[in-house]
Amino acid sequence: MARYLCLHSNCMIVGGISRSTICDIQRNEYHLVPNSLAGMFAESRFVDTGKIKKSLDAHSCAILDEYENFLIRNELAFYAGSLKECSHFPPVSTEWDFPAHISNMIIDVSDAYELDLASVLASLKNLNCRYIQFRFYEKVRMPQLKKMVGLVNNSHVISIDILAPSEGLEVSELISLVENNRKINHFILHNYAYDGVLYDEGGFGVGKILTVSERLESEMHCGIIHPNYFSVNIETYTEAQHFNTCLNRKISIDRNGFIKNCPSMKQHFGHLSDTKLEDVAGNEAFRQYWHIRKDEIRKCRDCEFRYICTDCRAYTEYPGDLHAAPLKCGYDPYSCEWEEWSSNPLKKKAMETYSASPTLQYSEA
Repeated sequence: MARYLCLHSNCMIVGGISRSTICDIQRNEYHLVPNSLAGMFAESRFVDTGKIKKSLDAHSCAILDEYENFLIRNELAFYAGSLKECSHFPPVSTEWDFPAHISNMIIDVSDAYELDLASVLASLKNLNCRYIQFRFYEKVRMPQLKKMVGLVNNSHVISIDILAPSEGLEVSELISLVENNRKINHFILHNYAYDGVLYDEGGFGVGKILTVSERLESEMHCGIIHPNYFSVNIETYTEAQHFNTCLNRKISIDRNGFIKNCPSMKQHFGHLSDTKLEDVAGNEAFRQYWHIRKDEIRKCRDCEFRYICTDCRAYTEYPGDLHAAPLKCGYDPYSCEWEEWSSNPLKKKAMETYSASPTLQYSEA
């Protein structure tokens, strides 16, 4: 009697050049597996293991047994008695959509430009954008934060993150700010004494105050690729099939008031003083970055982490090449090894190029 080994619908195999991953997008975890295991499911999500074993020698059968035990032990697959039973577990759809013109925004707040937040929030309402990340690199005072959060509270925005230096901010005041303003998702203090969780009301994943010891002095800190930033869930996985998971439906304002895909990028699409966010969101030149998928990026397309990884088009290994690998990625999918990206002399040279490059002029569609 046939016995089929069937992958759970939420377990997605991603093949790399040297090895593969099985992404459990329900439990938010991934498992590294050899390509020979992944290859078993190249044509279907279920295989007749008994039939396969008939064509294998004893050593290969033992390896197949190990694969089966691994998949069952980690609840990545289950046994089914018939093809009809397998058909009751269809694959998860990889379609992706979002009910908004813009899904998220980054605003770099600076003393160099006085931001008219009320006007920005009005535009975001038209775009149905409901999430903002505010980033401060200079010292910020509590009255400024309260005024900003107060405007958000009276808007359609449902969630914000705030990143700010720790200087001059009292912990007790921050806790009070978070407790009394439920739209604050995370408040991240940088240049703090340690990395950790300073406050977590109820442990439900919102209303947290996090700390990082690194001092973030400018938008150039962005773009680092690291396993700590992997996002293993159905939203990221499905979006990665069709779009760039960093820039898709994102709009940003840099510290000088220029409208960009990301504050770290040199190219801008006008200034807030004379350009509407709504017009930029509909600009085809602006939207082109949304469609640069991992499968189109050199090196990334060979990587087993490509559908759960972040991406960066602001800093690439070859400045100006939109399909070059992220500059700040230290992973080599060919050797399966991680290294510190900043120690690579070629990447140091590219970073110097970005540091010296002036802001590009306004780009039209």
